[in-house]
Amino acid sequence: MNKKILIGIVAVVLLVGGYLFPQGNTVVDRVVEKTLGAVSSLDSVDNPFVSIAGSKSAHYGNPLTASSSVICSVQNPYNATSTISSVRVSVRSTGGLLAQVYDIATSTSRYASGTAYGSSTPALVANYKGTVGPFAMVYSPVTTGNFPLVGPTDFVNVRIATATPTAFTTYMSGTCSVDFLAI
Repeated sequence: MNKKILIGIVAVVLLVGGYLFPQGNTVVDRVVEKTLGAVSSLDSVDNPFVSIAGSKSAHYGNPLTASSSVICSVQNPYNATSTISSVRVSVRSTGGLLAQVYDIATSTSRYASGTAYGSSTPALVANYKGTVGPFAMVYSPVTTGNFPLVGPTDFVNVRIATATPTAFTTYMSGTCSVDFLAI
């Protein structure tokens, strides 16, 4: 009988030990962290398209083009008519140019510089006087409530409205960005 009790005690100790000190592939060893779709901030979102509460927007930015009077041109990313929520131009260096005058307008052409305001439509911003040094220009229809429509294949162009000088010591540098809203 002592032998049966001893075998029973050993079996209980093994069961308790196996439960308290598991080895091998246990549930704890197989936990996989999953990243869910939510982000705490849009600071690190690389996709230009954002949809929040049913409102769809696209945010595009480009470096300034130094070799043309149209220094920025961004095409409507939607295959449908949309509207503009903002246009921002940040000039870090004017390349030694004198103070220039700038226009922001929509157009059916990427580099429509021959027509008035570089556009086939009235200018969103006409004759904005920039400085010789760094400056920023912002257009936002939120203040006016007049959101301009942009056709499915249209462009938003920023152009130098004054005569381009014949010689550059260095080229203009900076960025421009356009925010579109799907309607």
